[in-house]
Amino acid sequence: VNYLEAQQIAARLMQRFAAGEVDEVILVYSEFVTTMTQRPKQVELLPVRPTPVAQGSETEAEPSFEIEPSASKLLAALVPKAVEVEIFRALLENQAGEHAARMTAMESATKNTKELIDKLRLQFNRARQAAITRELVEIVTGAQALE
Repeated sequence: VNYLEAQQIAARLMQRFAAGEVDEVILVYSEFVTTMTQRPKQVELLPVRPTPVAQGSETEAEPSFEIEPSASKLLAALVPKAVEVEIFRALLENQAGEHAARMTAMESATKNTKELIDKLRLQFNRARQAAITRELVEIVTGAQALE
């Protein structure tokens, strides 16, 4: 996964959204939680909506400040970057989940192989011990027959 792929995907999605081909863009991916856990996650990429502010919080009232260049120019530059970064993050999360699944599968296969080797070794040793015991019984029986 590389950032260029995320940029290309984001450019295509934003182009289709701007052209009116789609009303919204929702990104669905597997969020990496732990090696054994990946959760499906859904994020609305477009249209970009402001995060709701809890009532009664200090940030509820919007502060007055000036933005240079204009707010629209700033948003025109930042929104595509935010979409690209979110897509890149989703790609990385999926890749981490895939690597974790492979690692878990390999650990399980290694454990199962070790158990199988131990089981076969025990089976082989029992068969060898039975053969040795049979030979000893034959030798003892032959010696007793000669007496």
